[in-house]
This record gives sequence, C-alpha cells and structure tokens, in this order.
Amino acid sequence: MESLFKCLLVITLCSIGNLEKPNVKIRVTENGLRFINDFAPDIIMEALREIKFPNIGESSYGLEAEIYNIRLVEIPKRLDVDIYTVEGVGLQIYVRNVFIKIRSDYSYKFWSISSSKGTMDVDTVNFGVKVLISNDNSSGKPSLQITECTSSGDVAISFGHDIGSVLNIITTIFRKDLVNLVKNSICTTGREKINDVLKRYLPNAKFPVNIDSKKYSFSLSLTEPVTFKKDYFDIKERVELLEFNSQSKYPVAPPQIPDMDNNVSKMVYLVLSSHVINSASYSLFRAGGLSIRISKNSPFIPPEMKKYFRSTCQENEICLGNYLQTIKTKYPNHSLSLFVRALRQPTVSINNNEINLKLQVAIDLEVQKDKMYFSILESKVNSSIDCVLNLAGDGVDLDVTDIRAKFVVDKTEISFFKYGSFLINGLAKTFFQTVLIPEINAQGPFQIPIIQDILKIGNLKLVNTGHKDILAVGGDLTLGIELKEL
Repeated sequence: MESLFKCLLVITLCSIGNLEKPNVKIRVTENGLRFINDFAPDIIMEALREIKFPNIGESSYGLEAEIYNIRLVEIPKRLDVDIYTVEGVGLQIYVRNVFIKIRSDYSYKFWSISSSKGTMDVDTVNFGVKVLISNDNSSGKPSLQITECTSSGDVAISFGHDIGSVLNIITTIFRKDLVNLVKNSICTTGREKINDVLKRYLPNAKFPVNIDSKKYSFSLSLTEPVTFKKDYFDIKERVELLEFNSQSKYPVAPPQIPDMDNNVSKMVYLVLSSHVINSASYSLFRAGGLSIRISKNSPFIPPEMKKYFRSTCQENEICLGNYLQTIKTKYPNHSLSLFVRALRQPTVSINNNEINLKLQVAIDLEVQKDKMYFSILESKVNSSIDCVLNLAGDGVDLDVTDIRAKFVVDKTEISFFKYGSFLINGLAKTFFQTVLIPEINAQGPFQIPIIQDILKIGNLKLVNTGHKDILAVGGDLTLGIELKEL
C-alpha cells in the first residue's frame, strides 16, 4: 500500500508549501486511475502481510478468557480494488473481498468447572475497506490527509474440533470483538502506511540536490487545495530550483495556468509554464552554475566531432588547426577547449510547441598546456535558439530549427579575427547549420520517466491551450518494471 501511495504522490507531485501562484498542473483522469487499479491489488496484498493484531480478553461471570498470539496465516490471492474521485470531496479507495485467515491461541477458565487451551481460526466474510483521501486545511496550508477509513463484514470462527458449550459462549462473546479487531487492524495499518508517506514526503517541501558540485534546493509546494471532479483531479504546484540556504526567488510571477476542462481522454496531463525553466536558470545563474568547459573529453561530444578540438592533425584529417594557421603554428599538438559562461540569466519562451531560448554568454577558445588553460580568443555572444517540440510515439523530440548568434571579439591572438567580428560570425553560422544543428537533431526522441524507471508516460499528445508560455502534454502510463520489483 505504501508503494501505491508513493506512486500517487509522486505522479501528482503533492507537497505542502507557501501559497503562491502555480507553475505546474498535473491532471490524473479516470483512465489514469483505472491503470492504477490494475496493479493496486498486488501492492495492497503486500501491505496486508504487515497487519499486527493486539491480544483481546474477557473476564465476567466466572469466565476468564483470552485470545492471544494472533497471527496472519493467509491472504487473498486477488483483491477487487476501485480507485475513483468523489466530486468536490476527495479520492476514494474501495477494497472488496478482503478474505484473510488469522490464527490465534486461546485459553479459558470457567470457575473451577472447566478450563482449556487451544488454537482457533478466524476467517473474514464479505469484508471490505474504504479509505478517503481529501483536502485538509487545518494547518493553514493546503495538504492531503486520510479523512476516513471504514470497514465492513463478519468473521467465521472455527476451533478444529467439536465446539462444547463453553466454546460456544466464547464464540458468542468474542465474535463482535474479533470483527472489530480485524476492522481496526486493517484501518490502523492502512492509516500508518499512508500517513507515513504523507509525513515523509509532504511536509518536506525542499530537498537538496547537487548540480556540478554546487548545492541547490528542489522545492515542491501545493499552491491550493486539490480539485476533485467526476472524471479527474487536478494538482496545482509551484516547482522551483532554489539556491541552497537562500531566500532569493525568481522575481517574475508565473503565467496563468489554463483550466483545460475538456481534456480527459489521456491518463495524465502535464501543464508546464516557462516559469519552471526560467526560475531554475535564475538560481543557477546567481549561484555561478551556468558555465562549462567543452573539450574532446566531454562526454556529450560525439567521436566524429573530437577532431575539431586539436591544433594539429594528420594528413587528410580535419581539425581546427587546418582553418586557423596561428593555432597550428604557435600551439602545435595541443588540445583545444571552449569555456562558456553565462553573462545574463538565460530565458525561455513557449508558443504552443515552439520554444525559444535567449542567452548572452562569453566564449573563450583555450589551449591546454601543462594542465593549465590559456585563452587565445575571448568573445561575447548574444544568441537566440529556436526549437520545435515534436511528440514521436512514446518519446519527446526537441529539434533545433535555427541558431542566431552575434559574436563580438574582445581579445585574440589569432590574426584572422583581429580585423572584425564578421569573420567569426560567418564561421559560426556555417558551423551551426552544417555541424551543430544536425548533430543535436540526430540524437532522436527520449522517453519521459515519471518515477525513475518504474512509471513511464507514452502515447503522447500535445494540447494547444492557446496560452503563451504554457506547454501542455497528455499521455498514457506504462510500467517500466515488473510488479514484483515495486
């Protein structure tokens, strides 16, 4: 049961936080809940194995009896589970046909007339459990809580031999207690499991992450109560990457998240505003995290492009030294690298499936010598990158359509560039169009994992919301691993 609610919680990104405008919305539809229904029984059955039962006893009218050492000996091979929304109320989980068998030891003494010890079996009959998860604002912040857990049904008691009159009395006395024992134990275990997940995942709105050896905080905050409709529920979140131990936040408010009431055919919908990316780039830039040194040893450089990072190459080979004689002559047989650092915060804008990235960076061409880097060309670049988001089957394909860049050379040892920046701009444009853009676009689509490799989303569909700086995608869920691994 814990894994089930982890799935639900992570899918919906639920957490507690400050009341701010959301920049993300997650919609889980009736179809998505049906998908969860398919594997929920197996997870709930694993939770049933952990039920603990307290001892019960009775002392009255000369009869002293106790039922103790109560243990679970059998769970159902299959459960019937329904997970559905109750409009305006919450998320209902209804588990039917909870047929379990428990075994216990018993002892009784009836005055000095009769006494005995033995073992008895208790089987549930027509047992069912209902759990309701709904909004709770008692703390002054929106959150989800278990607001109700009820169970129903009866038990059948057997002693494995003919029942005498005293055992008949014990059965009569303890039947109600045993029914309540099973009901309360199931609900107690369910509450403990779910509340443990809520306690561990919801109050901690921030958790540390490391990016290139720098520490940040990843913040998730539920901005308003969850909206429960007949065939879906919506979670509105504020998702931010923040500087560690810093109160500074991106000073621009997110755009309005659209309602999209008619979009319910897919299992889940993700509505993402540009604010998520821009707030992250703001924190990365402030922390000095937007810089990179690109060399032939960079893991993302394909083998066919490593040759460009050499000052000298063999006959019939291509390297940068072939084009820039100064490098070849002054720094023979050296490795070259590019050191790129942001001069301003990069910003992203979204128009349906068209994405534009604007950035201003400094790019230094360096020579590596004795494990040191020496700059031989320093430049500033204003660039605008246009991309198109395509949904390819079960993957996402981000194609670069154009890169516009204007280089200004500040300092150089290369005579080729001393007489104007138009030469480097011309070379850069050729490089972008013939090498960089084709190489980026050749990477192909990638899949979107929701919970590492456990849940994945495919059969994607782009939703045109008609709102600027909003990207909306619907998709269907699939399991990335076998159920037994959950």
